[in-house]
Amino acid sequence: GLNFDGQGWQQRIGTTVHSWELGNGAFRTLESTNGTTTDLNWVLTQLWKNETIVGGVLTSQVFDARGYGDLNTTVNQDGVLTVIHADVSQAMLNRSMIEGVIEEQLLLEATGVLNVSDSSVENSSLNIDGELAVFFLEYHDVAGSRILQHTQFEAMADFVLVEDGTRLDVSLDGFSSLERWENGSRVLQHEELYGSGTFGFEDQDENASLQVNGTILDLHSRTVNGTTLIDDLH
Repeated sequence: GLNFDGQGWQQRIGTTVHSWELGNGAFRTLESTNGTTTDLNWVLTQLWKNETIVGGVLTSQVFDARGYGDLNTTVNQDGVLTVIHADVSQAMLNRSMIEGVIEEQLLLEATGVLNVSDSSVENSSLNIDGELAVFFLEYHDVAGSRILQHTQFEAMADFVLVEDGTRLDVSLDGFSSLERWENGSRVLQHEELYGSGTFGFEDQDENASLQVNGTILDLHSRTVNGTTLIDDLH
């Protein structure tokens, strides 16, 4: 959806009308693709629009926009649900329709909050609540196909993992994630978290029980392109 207030000029040659306008307005898009739902509400501080109409039929339209707003995105992948609420500080949208082919490219930078939860494994749960220091999103669509999607964030977060009687509470000094998809294939993936905190676990049999409470001096995990490179708990 696009609301646009602009001013500019037109040129008519026979049945062909060209128009150029510069102004501001509001833009909203709601989409779902590859397990990701994105809702973007955006105040356009600058919008440039160029249209060509031949015989009363729109044959081409190009607009380029700059602005700010808010973004809500939900990613459900392999049982892991990631929810991001972001305040967009700056964004760029370029959208064109030429000879019936629609092409759209979006880039935005934001800060905000995120939650990651995973309860797909029985007797196990994972929850991460954090504040986004950096959030970057880029996508590029051509004729209804997503040829590029790049998502990246850095955050401080609280990490809670419960698994078969064991509980870890960790303050993450660093939590970062990066994924890049090109033509439907993931070409880059990087996820890393590190921090410190506490842990506890308990065990029992017919004649005895054991309960341990301890301190996590260092927790560090790093995965690159699906391969775990670091998995440390001290």
